[in-house]
Amino acid sequence: MSDPQTEPWSIKRVLTWASDDFRRRGNPSARLDAELLLGEALGFDRIQLIVQAERPLAEGELGRYRELIKRRRSGEPIAYI
Repeated sequence: MSDPQTEPWSIKRVLTWASDDFRRRGNPSARLDAELLLGEALGFDRIQLIVQAERPLAEGELGRYRELIKRRRSGEPIAYI
């Protein structure tokens, strides 16, 4: 059994985390927003996110995604991010 604390932050894992976070904050388009922001951070379209779901993210990619998430959390429209 793997320890969630040591699992790498894969595309799939980070999308699940971000979607849950947005949903808890009342975002009605939580999953879509999480996917669009990660696609922006990685330069991927949504299909690539699905195909490469198990791909681990590098620290720089995670940092970029975190910044985009912060902007969305603050209420910035997804279209402006």
